[in-house]
Amino acid sequence: MIVGPLYALIGAALILVTVWTPWLALDVLLLWSGIAFIAVSFAYWRNQPRLFRKRYTGQLPTLIHGLFAPFFVCTHLYNRWARHRDTEPAIQKIASGLYVGARLTRHDLNYIQTQGIGGILDVTAEFESLNSFSATREISYLSVPVLDHAYPSRSQLMRALQWIHQQRMRGETVVVHCALGRGRSVMVAAAYLWALEPDKNLNSVLNSIRSIRPKAQLNRRQFRALSRFQQDGALRLDRPIAWIIANPAAGGGKWQKHKQYIQDYLGEDYRVVVHHTRHNRRTYQLACRAVAHHADVVIAAGGDGTVNAVARALVNTDTPLGVLPLGTANALCHALWGIKSKFLSIDAACEVILDGIPNRIDTARCNGRVALLVVGVGFEQQMIRYAAREQKNQSGQWAYLQGLLGAANQNAKMTLSIRIDKQPSQTIETTSMVIANAAPMTTLLAQGRGQPNHADGKLDVTWLTPSATKTGAVLSLAELALTSLLDTPVGRFTHHQQATHVAVRFPHTTDYVIDGEIYRDRKLDIRIQPRSLSILSPAVEDEETE
Repeated sequence: MIVGPLYALIGAALILVTVWTPWLALDVLLLWSGIAFIAVSFAYWRNQPRLFRKRYTGQLPTLIHGLFAPFFVCTHLYNRWARHRDTEPAIQKIASGLYVGARLTRHDLNYIQTQGIGGILDVTAEFESLNSFSATREISYLSVPVLDHAYPSRSQLMRALQWIHQQRMRGETVVVHCALGRGRSVMVAAAYLWALEPDKNLNSVLNSIRSIRPKAQLNRRQFRALSRFQQDGALRLDRPIAWIIANPAAGGGKWQKHKQYIQDYLGEDYRVVVHHTRHNRRTYQLACRAVAHHADVVIAAGGDGTVNAVARALVNTDTPLGVLPLGTANALCHALWGIKSKFLSIDAACEVILDGIPNRIDTARCNGRVALLVVGVGFEQQMIRYAAREQKNQSGQWAYLQGLLGAANQNAKMTLSIRIDKQPSQTIETTSMVIANAAPMTTLLAQGRGQPNHADGKLDVTWLTPSATKTGAVLSLAELALTSLLDTPVGRFTHHQQATHVAVRFPHTTDYVIDGEIYRDRKLDIRIQPRSLSILSPAVEDEETE
């Protein structure tokens, strides 16, 4: 059943009918109903049960009741009809201390009490709990809102499993219920049983449930999601550990403003360990300690310098990197997740850590130091030097643009020797050279052939031909901007090659930059490290229909 498109079709049909109805009151009712169903269809499309704003007590806000009343009326009527026709018991015991059930009503109170059920896990988003359950101290209650025919997020499932396990360890009997006790509740119950016996396969776990409750069945999306969660290590009964390594100075003090909220948000699913540091060497040492203490995720809260320092400790390990982009540029997030990362709220960034998928990306190593983004000399280094902490705090990303224009205005040439892979060395004159592993569109100096691919196993080498005039230097930047937009090489000022190894020699000790940090040396040795870092990225919605 394709729930989202079905609701959209119903909504569109209801709105269309208003064209032929002569009564204003009926038009208003149909229009209201159509808009409600279309809004719900969008929630299904994005798998966003938060549309209904179900509270932890299991209650729905009065405003939501009013806005979606037509949908709720239809849902309640269908649920009553389906339960009346169902020949299976509303609640059934599927394992020791674990029950699966349909939406609970007052008629089920007596059964719950006689069975000694002490915990109720509600995985519906569209139904309220009974106050009899959520308000009593004798029965523990947890709401994990999930849309019908959909599946919980990774963090929701982990929270549900840990709650069930805690109840069971206290000797309580738990019932997991959804609307009819066939899909969502079965998925969570199966996840718990699978976590208890990870050597089994999912089909055998489901068969054991179906032997008691024959209509229990996961749709394809639920089956695939549960299999993926198991592979990702989400089916665990203890709370995972997250280390947050935060730079209080990043982004003008964003961490200090949001730290308590972040800790509370992530603390619902993780045991959170927080360390503060302003120095990248100390940041790296803390990240190494996190790996040694078997942290499940290490989170860099700060700018690109903080992210780089944490990543250095995680390269070539299985420990995933989480990023709270609290810096000025947040270039890595921009490169990996696109322009939407610029508008990422604190809530959304935390959700990436809770529900994100670990993806492996390339890194580079320059003179023994890890580079996630770019190594640069010339314009790039001059731009970073100009955009000091004070300018970044005052002007934000405009400080980088001002620095780039200032560097172009100086138009200083340099002579260097470069060897790309096994090609012969060549001597070139340039005003800017950037060797990029990853870079957003806004990093103009890396756009020799469009935006670099962070997972292609290649470095993108871009350098500019010196111009005799300052106008020519500005034109070369304009060429790179056009290249970025068109994703194709243009113009006569830019040069681009791809490589796995780049060696650069300078005639004298020269400043260069790695991911926003300035260093000095007479030579550079840069090598790609394919798929060497695991980083939590926004989950891609499973578009396969049920």
